[in-house]
Order: sequence, then C-alpha cells, then structure tokens
Amino acid sequence: MNNSFVRLLVITDHHNHQAYESLYPLLRAMYGHPACKKIVVISRAHPGNEPFFVKQKLQKVYGIEVDSTFDLEHSREALFSSPQAYSPTAFHQVLLRLPKPNPPDWFAWLESTLGSDKIINRPGGILKTGSKAYLQHFPGICPPLQLCHTLEEVDAFRQRFPIVLKPLSEAGGRGLVKIDGDRVWEGEDELSWQEYIPKLRESLQESLLAMKYLRRVGQGDKRVLVVNGKIVGASLRLPAKDSWLCNVNMGGHAIASKPTAEEENIAKITSAALKKEGVIIYGFDTLEDDDGKRILSEINASNAGGFLPAQELSGEPVIERTAEFIWNFLLVEKEIKNLL
Repeated sequence: MNNSFVRLLVITDHHNHQAYESLYPLLRAMYGHPACKKIVVISRAHPGNEPFFVKQKLQKVYGIEVDSTFDLEHSREALFSSPQAYSPTAFHQVLLRLPKPNPPDWFAWLESTLGSDKIINRPGGILKTGSKAYLQHFPGICPPLQLCHTLEEVDAFRQRFPIVLKPLSEAGGRGLVKIDGDRVWEGEDELSWQEYIPKLRESLQESLLAMKYLRRVGQGDKRVLVVNGKIVGASLRLPAKDSWLCNVNMGGHAIASKPTAEEENIAKITSAALKKEGVIIYGFDTLEDDDGKRILSEINASNAGGFLPAQELSGEPVIERTAEFIWNFLLVEKEIKNLL
C-alpha cells in the first residue's frame, strides 16, 4: 500500500463549537498518520455550502485543509476568509461530525449520493440508533423502559415505580421529566401530576421513552466512548447537590473514570449491533442500578462528545487512541485503496 494517499472529507458545523470540542485535536492526530494525504473540513455554517446542505445539490463545497496547527480559532477565520473549493466525491472517506438537528431527508440524500460505505457514521445508522427508542434493542442491559404513545401508557408505567420521561431526539439532558407518584419535576421545577397532564398531552404529539428512575443517580452518569468496538475513554458526570440531573450544562461536573466490567460488556453488545448499522464512533451512558451495577441509559451515535474532556481528566491519550482506531478501521477493515 502506498503511503500518504487517503483523502478524508470531514462534514461538521463549527458555528457552536467550543474550546472543549474534540474534533480539532482529533483531526490533528489523524493528519499525522503516514497514510494521510489530505483532510478537508467543510462546515454547514459557511454560506457558500448552502446548496449542498440545504438544497441537496452535489456541487463544489468550500472548506479548509487540516494541518498540524489546526484549531478552533484559526479554522473559523480560514473558513470564511480563505476557503478552497472541493468536489465532495473526490475523497476516499467522509467523517460525519454534525450536531443535531439533522433533517432525515438530507441524511438520506447524502448517503445515496456519496455512498453508505464511504461515510462514518452512516447517516441511516445514525437516524436508526440515535433515537432513544433504540434502547429497546437491549433489554438485558437497560433499566425497565417503555415507549409511550399515550397519557394512559405513561400513567400505567408510573404506577410501577418512579420514572423518567425522555424525548426521543433530544440530547444534553433537555426535556427530561421525573415522575415519582403524584410529584413531577421538569428539570428542577416541581409540579403536581395533575398540573403536568396538559403539558404531557402536548409532549405526546411525539412518542416518549419512559424509563425507571434509578435512585443511585448521585453515583453519577458515566459517558463511555467507543471506536470500532474498543473503549477509548470514559468520564463520570456527577450531579450538583440535591439535583437528579448529571449533565454538565445542567450544573453537574465531570471527573476521571474507568469502565467497569459491566460497561466492557455493554460496549461489546452495543458495538456489535451498531456496527451492523454503520456506526463506528459513539458514546454510551450508564447509571448504577439498585444493586450498584452499571446499566445502559443512553446511546449517542450522531456526534458523540467527551473525547477531549476524558483525555484531560484522565491524562490518558484518548484522542490518539481514537485516531489510531479510526485509521485501523479505514485501512485494515475497509481496505481503502488508492483508487481516486
């Protein structure tokens, strides 16, 4: 195999990227691989890319090349001051790192246009596995849960034990509701079941995932990061005092952590299922059940975050591992050849 021949297109939206965004150190690490010929980043936020992202037109896109100095500040400036035009079809592989929302019709168009075998993660796989309803595929490693379509279904499920309601497509803790008997919490705001019913009817215009509330939530919500079946890092998010929400943007904080034996098993089970859907890079979250064992509570297949924080908290080379495992997948499993 010839060295330095792989051309990689990265599709993202840098508009809301923050300093802890993992994409920049990851692409720097990938750029240093001997097989890397070129990495080009295009952004949904660039107005010149509107035909590609909005109008579904396969034409030139505007982006910048990654080098050893690639970072958030300089990429923002370069994307608008000196982008270059590229053909989206002139690349061996596409790395998709787009935050939600992502219109399903655009995902379907992207996959049919560029080819499902050329995109990590596969758009169709993201849509299928990115819904919280996908957790129903893993009853043996999840808390008791039920997909609810009606008020009556939620009411019956809450009679069994305290529950949490989750919108199917939200992330970052948005839209979570806890119900314990006749007491309801929308985030940290408490109201009665009767007061909540009108809001619940409105929320049920789309289905909700109801899950047993795990009282050991104070032990933290762990994010475990997986690339091509291998765990690359983990971090534990702890709730603020007297809170049931572990998300950092909800007042929680993160500390270094390592995967448990239960989480190693969860990674094995979920990666086998997700890989069949073309999902190679993802994160999953765990909580402690009533027996103190870690069980699966969420999967993030669309734009899993936490790689850089996990590295900074642990001191372990999470970014380098991630880059290594992606390259191994491309060169060994996909057997990319210099055919362009």
